[in-house]
Amino acid sequence: MHYRILSLLLFLLLVSSELGFAQTATAEVAPKGPQSITRTIITAQNGDVYIASWEGVFRYDGSQFVNITAEASASRFFAVMQAGNGDLWFGTVGEGVYRYDGHTFEHFTTADGLAGDRVIHIYEDQQGLIWFSAKEGLSSYDGNSFRTYTATKGLADQDINVVQQDASGRYWVGTRGETYTYDGHRFLAFKTPLGNSITNLRTVIEDQNGTIWLGGEDGLWRYDGNELIRSYAPMVGYLYEDSSGNLWFSAERTGGKGWALYRYDAAQLAQAPVLPPAEMPISSEMLFGIARDRAGGVWVGSLKGLLRYMP
Repeated sequence: MHYRILSLLLFLLLVSSELGFAQTATAEVAPKGPQSITRTIITAQNGDVYIASWEGVFRYDGSQFVNITAEASASRFFAVMQAGNGDLWFGTVGEGVYRYDGHTFEHFTTADGLAGDRVIHIYEDQQGLIWFSAKEGLSSYDGNSFRTYTATKGLADQDINVVQQDASGRYWVGTRGETYTYDGHRFLAFKTPLGNSITNLRTVIEDQNGTIWLGGEDGLWRYDGNELIRSYAPMVGYLYEDSSGNLWFSAERTGGKGWALYRYDAAQLAQAPVLPPAEMPISSEMLFGIARDRAGGVWVGSLKGLLRYMP
């Protein structure tokens, strides 16, 4: 009997490992990292992890956390992005954005042409333009000046959550209201097959297979250019694709039982139909950004700070 029990336990452990997650794996608030609201996390070109939080922007080099904005600003930070030239951009809650070249900070606000000073998402497109999603509108920066996009070009909802360009050059724009696409000339409302809009879109990515994933208040949607399918119904906070093609997302658990981290394996995404994602119930509160470090750890932003999950 003991041998059968032991064999069963070993089998369950192997199945769990095959799915990519050990049942004993946990996520804990990272010591010495931010202990308050943490919104955006990225892995930089050199492998360092950058974290935008209410306490500042932190850098983690694999051994220690350093608040790199401590002497530059007392702002609460929403966003962090690294441009192709290595510059880091930081979005704040009410004080515009900062550009950091590794040595000095440059500050931009509405006085410089930015649409708004509450910037929650920053993105660099294929042409090298830097885009800023603000409560008051959408702006792009070409290295010299800002350009703001408003209702005159069809963008009726100007409280912007996210902007992302796909391989065809089309931009996806998520607002607190409707979702839009932008072809470089005009914004058009994007509708579901039933004619409804995806509202409060918070996160967009195009995966390695060319599939567009859209996540927000209306759940997680998958768009292949022809068919739009909802893959997950509860609210989604953030989408992230790792270097192996696995798709991670933070979302409410079904039934309103807190939030969890989810993952679709790359091989799973190639199947038809796509199987449900693996769930890691790591938090009872809202989760935000996701990134993976050089050691394979998965970092997740939360209301109580930075969580690190070790698969």
